[in-house]
Amino acid sequence: IIQKLLIHDDLEVKKYAIASLYIMRDSQPELVNMMDLKVEIGTSSKLAIELCKTFNSKYGISPDSLSNEELEILLSKLEPVSDISNYQITEFITDCFKRVPRLIVQLLLKRIQYYNKNYDMNYHSLPYTEFSLQLDALTESEEYKDIIRDILDYVINPLNRDFLIPELFKLISFNFSSTSLNVLDEWINSQEKERLQAASYLLRNSPKSFVINHLKFVSNLLEEADEFGDTCYETVCYDLQESFSISEHSGILGENLYGNEDIALHVKVAKIAEQFIRGTPSHKFYQSLSNNI
Repeated sequence: IIQKLLIHDDLEVKKYAIASLYIMRDSQPELVNMMDLKVEIGTSSKLAIELCKTFNSKYGISPDSLSNEELEILLSKLEPVSDISNYQITEFITDCFKRVPRLIVQLLLKRIQYYNKNYDMNYHSLPYTEFSLQLDALTESEEYKDIIRDILDYVINPLNRDFLIPELFKLISFNFSSTSLNVLDEWINSQEKERLQAASYLLRNSPKSFVINHLKFVSNLLEEADEFGDTCYETVCYDLQESFSISEHSGILGENLYGNEDIALHVKVAKIAEQFIRGTPSHKFYQSLSNNI
């Protein structure tokens, strides 16, 4: 009977059918797994919530009891779901991060791609919740650097440079950690313009303090970009200035660098410009930035 209800056209009927599997989770876990892996939830957040509720490490069937292949099947069901912000869904995703972090990031990239393909205004690619607070296990993963490279591989195609990608990178990089910047450096120093521009694009959502606290990194990026000509250099400057203009005055660690006085910020950036030889790419960038504050 439940199998028939799981393919019912009425969403409410289907929802209660999935919910009934949660009740059976302790008595018949293997049967529940089999049915949940086969159920189609489409774009419905309500169905996704009931499905993820079943696979909860605290109150349901632990995702640890599933194989990586089974986790991949379940995660793929979340790709078209209109909104994944509900805590039942984010708890499931967080649990999966401990096992398959790379699959989670790939899921989020696919969701961004899904939105760009379908342009559904009711579809929200990333969760609204404080998702970053639940990803601590990511930095301990052996795949962490490869996960950063996956995002770079995605944006090397200019058509994939959605405004949400820098936001996702900021989340995954834990506000531009040294490890994530080391991976970006690999691409910046690759002697390939497309790779350099991909790395630069990911910096658009960085805080204002980024260009001040990471002088060596930023200077190297500007110098390498300049080697590819004016257009590439100007693109990188735009990426860095964009991050500067949209962010808060507070620093990466939360310190208040400039208060609310733009004049103090102007003086600080002007002093940085003076550290570089006049006419060099770094001097021109910081001087321009100072003049525009």
